[in-house]
Amino acid sequence: MQHNYEYVCCGSGSSDVWKNFKHVLVDELQSDYVACLSCWRVITYKKKDGTKGMHSHKCTESEKKPTQQKISAFVDRRSVPQHAADHLKTELVKFLAKDIRPFSAVTGIGFQSFCQTLVNYGARYGQFDVTKALPDRTTIARHVPEVVTKAQNDVRQQLAKCEHIALTSDGWTDDYRKIAYVTVTAHFLDHEMNLKSCVLNTGSVEEKKTAQVLGNVVQQVAADFGVDLKKVTVVTDNAANMVAAFRDKCCRLSCFAHCLNLVVTDMLLIDNNDFQTMLTGCKSLVRHFKHTGLQQKLKKTLKQECPTRWNSTYAMLESILEQYEEVHEILNARKELRFLYAVDKDVLSAVVSFLIHFKSASEMACCDKKPTLHLVVPLHHRLLTSVCADRDDDHPVVSDLKAKGRTGLTTKVRLETRHDVAAFLNPCMKGLHFVPAARKKAALESVRKLMLEETDDQSPTDLAADDVTEVTHCRL
Repeated sequence: MQHNYEYVCCGSGSSDVWKNFKHVLVDELQSDYVACLSCWRVITYKKKDGTKGMHSHKCTESEKKPTQQKISAFVDRRSVPQHAADHLKTELVKFLAKDIRPFSAVTGIGFQSFCQTLVNYGARYGQFDVTKALPDRTTIARHVPEVVTKAQNDVRQQLAKCEHIALTSDGWTDDYRKIAYVTVTAHFLDHEMNLKSCVLNTGSVEEKKTAQVLGNVVQQVAADFGVDLKKVTVVTDNAANMVAAFRDKCCRLSCFAHCLNLVVTDMLLIDNNDFQTMLTGCKSLVRHFKHTGLQQKLKKTLKQECPTRWNSTYAMLESILEQYEEVHEILNARKELRFLYAVDKDVLSAVVSFLIHFKSASEMACCDKKPTLHLVVPLHHRLLTSVCADRDDDHPVVSDLKAKGRTGLTTKVRLETRHDVAAFLNPCMKGLHFVPAARKKAALESVRKLMLEETDDQSPTDLAADDVTEVTHCRL
């Protein structure tokens, strides 16, 4: 029995692969086969299986056709040969040694960008003498104002396109010159919904840092970049002058990581002789290793506590615990075990195991690449109800630390409705099971209010009624 075969195009497919295939008709009925337009080889196709078979088809006719290599195949190399990479490492070592630079210099974004610029110019203009191309340091210094002005204008243009902006501000004092500084940083989402941050200004403050002075400094910086302070949220520490500086001016939130640092600082001041003796002994031990050059005998250096650096006490205790046996061996060989007598390993291990939870929480909250507001409430709840909960097998020192921690988490961490709303809007936490009923109710009311405000902002002619819920959900 003879059959009549035909080939017809199928324009319904959305994939580009359909440009190279036709459906096979048998007696004017569509079959489960398609034919390649180059080699006319027939392969199986079923709509439920998709176009995987067509994508994997290797056409014998197209393979026979000679293809000319593009010029990019010769010049667009994404990596250098191994011998070139080895030579590059040698030259970097020489650079660090001759200019007395730290190893981290080669990991800087600015350094890598400058190197890439030199490579691009070499590819465009050929080999050239960098000593003649690089400007003098005086020329560079004179060029700084122009670069700063251009960068400020670029930031102004970015911020002008943003509907929602947040600011963070902090101050510190240069102990050597006794000059006070205040930094203002902007955080915003670009057109691709990537969280960006940029320092708007770091300037000295000659007057006393009162609430009015700090508020005026931040307001002037915001105005210079076209930001209305009434429409932004400002995140600061819990200092009284910072809290008062933005009262009735804008929405202000306390930095959760800073609050945790205050809680840990209070915990480390507990009235427990065993803990304070161990802490003092650890400081003396690290100081002794630094002054005598014994650090070189360890695989990792012992870290010293720095009062102004977050988690530095944990870093010191953890560095000693991790190398306790090596430290003991070195001191024993020098007959200096007296430096280790005050460091009880059991107490050290128990304290490190407890403090690591606060370190992890502060690191999760400190992130400038993605939002973290929704993490504040669950992190606070976990620290308060789980980490600081008493257990029968707790070391007495840890029990005292937990009691102090519970007090600090209750009094020093300031949770607001915005924190609960942020947690609610996270799909993983929308139940808010860890939030008291009153706070949960307030959060839901705030969300409803936001949705109503968003609905009122939409023009009836631009937005259909059926789309309101979907749009407001996305904006929230």
